[in-house]
Amino acid sequence: NVLPHALLITGAEGTGGLPIGLALAQYIFCENKSETDSCGKCAGCNKAAKLEHADLHLSFPTIPPNPKTKAMSRYYLPEFREFIQQSPYGTTFEWLQHIEAENKQGNITAEECREIIDGLNLKSYEGGKKVLIMWRPEYLGKEGNILLKLIEEPPKDTVMIFIAENTEDILPTIKSRTQEGNLAPINPADIALSLTTRSLTDPKKAAQVAHMAMGSYTEALRL
Repeated sequence: NVLPHALLITGAEGTGGLPIGLALAQYIFCENKSETDSCGKCAGCNKAAKLEHADLHLSFPTIPPNPKTKAMSRYYLPEFREFIQQSPYGTTFEWLQHIEAENKQGNITAEECREIIDGLNLKSYEGGKKVLIMWRPEYLGKEGNILLKLIEEPPKDTVMIFIAENTEDILPTIKSRTQEGNLAPINPADIALSLTTRSLTDPKKAAQVAHMAMGSYTEALRL
């Protein structure tokens, strides 16, 4: 029952980094967890599954909502919840198109980093752990150095989960302060099973697509 306080989950696009991170957060908040999974039925699980748990902090690439306002994740939480419900294996590009970023480059701002520090230093709303999920820390830039002290000396009962695709683009100062877990490509048989179970195609086509997808469920859906 011990987790690293700063976990870096890495995996290529379509291997499920964000779903894994969210499932881990749900497991942390679960009130009736087993040795291997959350119960999926308790209040903690229901809130986490909807991305509405009071102690779940979310950070992801965004754009300024208007010319006078800095880009902040909290301005896009309803859209992010909708996107994840529709496309849990969705790409960063698809997310930015979902919020109509067009050709704008998404990022995670210095202002957001400071807000993360303030939020995680508050007491837990529900008396348990606080969890930060940062999707794509590659979008931090040098502003990520603001988080170094937080990562080194986190508040009590705080777990930070960073979910990345391109580890070379993560600040070395952040990467060195996390425990890394790498996701393998998804087994083609599992991809094929999901495609047929969801009635997206017939078994023969599913097997062909799963082989061509090279371990990426996102690529399988695109194909």
